[in-house]
Amino acid sequence: DRAAELYFKAGNFKEAAPLFKKLKNEDMLLKCYIRLKDYYNSAKLYQKRREYDSAISSFKMFVDRSEENRSSLLKEAQNYEKSNRTMWSALRYSALSMPEKSAPMFFKRGYYEAALKEYRVLEDKEGEVQCLIELEHYYEAANELEKLGKEEKWEEIAAILEDYIYKDGDYNRGRAHKLFSEAEEKMKRRAYWSALARYRAINFPEGIIEASLRLDDDERILRYFFDEDRFDLIEEYIEHRESLNLSKDFLAYLIDKQRKGIWFFMDSKIEDSIIKIFYLHIRAYPNEDSRKIINDYLFWLIITPRILIGLTDTLFKLILEVKNYNIVFTILEDIEFRRSSPDKLKNFLKLIEKRAGENNDPNLLACSMYDKDRKAFNSALEELPVTELNYKLFLANKENYQRAIDFLVSSDNLKEAALGCLKNNDFIQAASIYEISEDYRSAARVYRQIESYGDAARCFLKAGDKKAAARMYKKMGKLDKAKEIWDSLRLSRKRKSKVDGDNQLKLF
Repeated sequence: DRAAELYFKAGNFKEAAPLFKKLKNEDMLLKCYIRLKDYYNSAKLYQKRREYDSAISSFKMFVDRSEENRSSLLKEAQNYEKSNRTMWSALRYSALSMPEKSAPMFFKRGYYEAALKEYRVLEDKEGEVQCLIELEHYYEAANELEKLGKEEKWEEIAAILEDYIYKDGDYNRGRAHKLFSEAEEKMKRRAYWSALARYRAINFPEGIIEASLRLDDDERILRYFFDEDRFDLIEEYIEHRESLNLSKDFLAYLIDKQRKGIWFFMDSKIEDSIIKIFYLHIRAYPNEDSRKIINDYLFWLIITPRILIGLTDTLFKLILEVKNYNIVFTILEDIEFRRSSPDKLKNFLKLIEKRAGENNDPNLLACSMYDKDRKAFNSALEELPVTELNYKLFLANKENYQRAIDFLVSSDNLKEAALGCLKNNDFIQAASIYEISEDYRSAARVYRQIESYGDAARCFLKAGDKKAAARMYKKMGKLDKAKEIWDSLRLSRKRKSKVDGDNQLKLF
């Protein structure tokens, strides 16, 4: 100790340094390195003591002394990076003025102050924002993120500002009031996305709706409302809209959520809101992609139990708007609906007649005649071409149903064609179509129903149902054929039993 102190007092730092190192006196050792301008070793000692700002400063002074030093430190940084010594590598990259390398490393190791400095050098706002969030500088983070001018970031900004309100664990009225005042000011300046973020952070429904309506960005707003399950806001928003500009992807998103039962246990108004959304969209922006998506949804909706969906005037209007006459007719034919909802049926018929007159729509005109005048209905069908949107009208008419069957077969919609034949008691043609589609089991059942047991047996065999085929032969009195099948089944069972027994023995 004494020798080291004497060397230090005499200014012989070179001799004092190894003695202090041996004594593990880091404070005095560091003083020696500084006096000797040994920036590399002083940086390493700062690094060991986790005094990272000082370590970076010393490494910088080391690098500034020569190009050789720079190359040496860069090699060290790269080697530490390869060996996952992230912090040590980051210190060296920072000293080498390589913030693109050091910033993410500092962030990864939780050294957010250093990372923040580096991201600011890079002018990387998103990196800067992430550092500010980690440092719990939420208000500053939100404002910096806003400077990016990216509208799609508004929800992220709102979430950060909400953290700002609850920074100390409880709701801070002063901070909330500050954000409310800012939101009001931004509304005056027509900075509606910024206002919306603040209204969302303080959860002020009136402000959220007002800002949302001013934005005129239906899809983004509605997606946010649905993702957050804000059904109260959805209903109010669409009440104020005369049209909705939506993509087919958004329509598919709504349908997917509804079919998966995401909102199954929610208020029944949700279904009506979705229907209103579709109606406001298709009425203002009619296009084939949207029609197809909505039509598929409507078919699914119509066949679900009435107790879950109800049949509202808005739904009726939507059905008429997409011009899917098959769905119109499905409702008109529905016996349960006709019996349980006579008033709704009356309203629907009035809507059909009104729309038929306004648009001079012969398909709707035919639908309106179905209840009032069957003869006129039949005559109207004779003037209409069969399409994928109206074939159900023809299937309800004995004189014209074959036109629908021919259309469905030519369109390769064989299942619907077979069902149409069954509806009209055309069993032979139904079975034939099932055979064409290789649905032999369905064909066999139809043949069995009309007591064409030979054809039924043939189709059951093609379907692999030997037992059912044997029963058909028995009904025909062909007992030898039936016996032959039963014997083959017994033999197969014996063989299987023997194989299973042999396999069991192999286990022991």
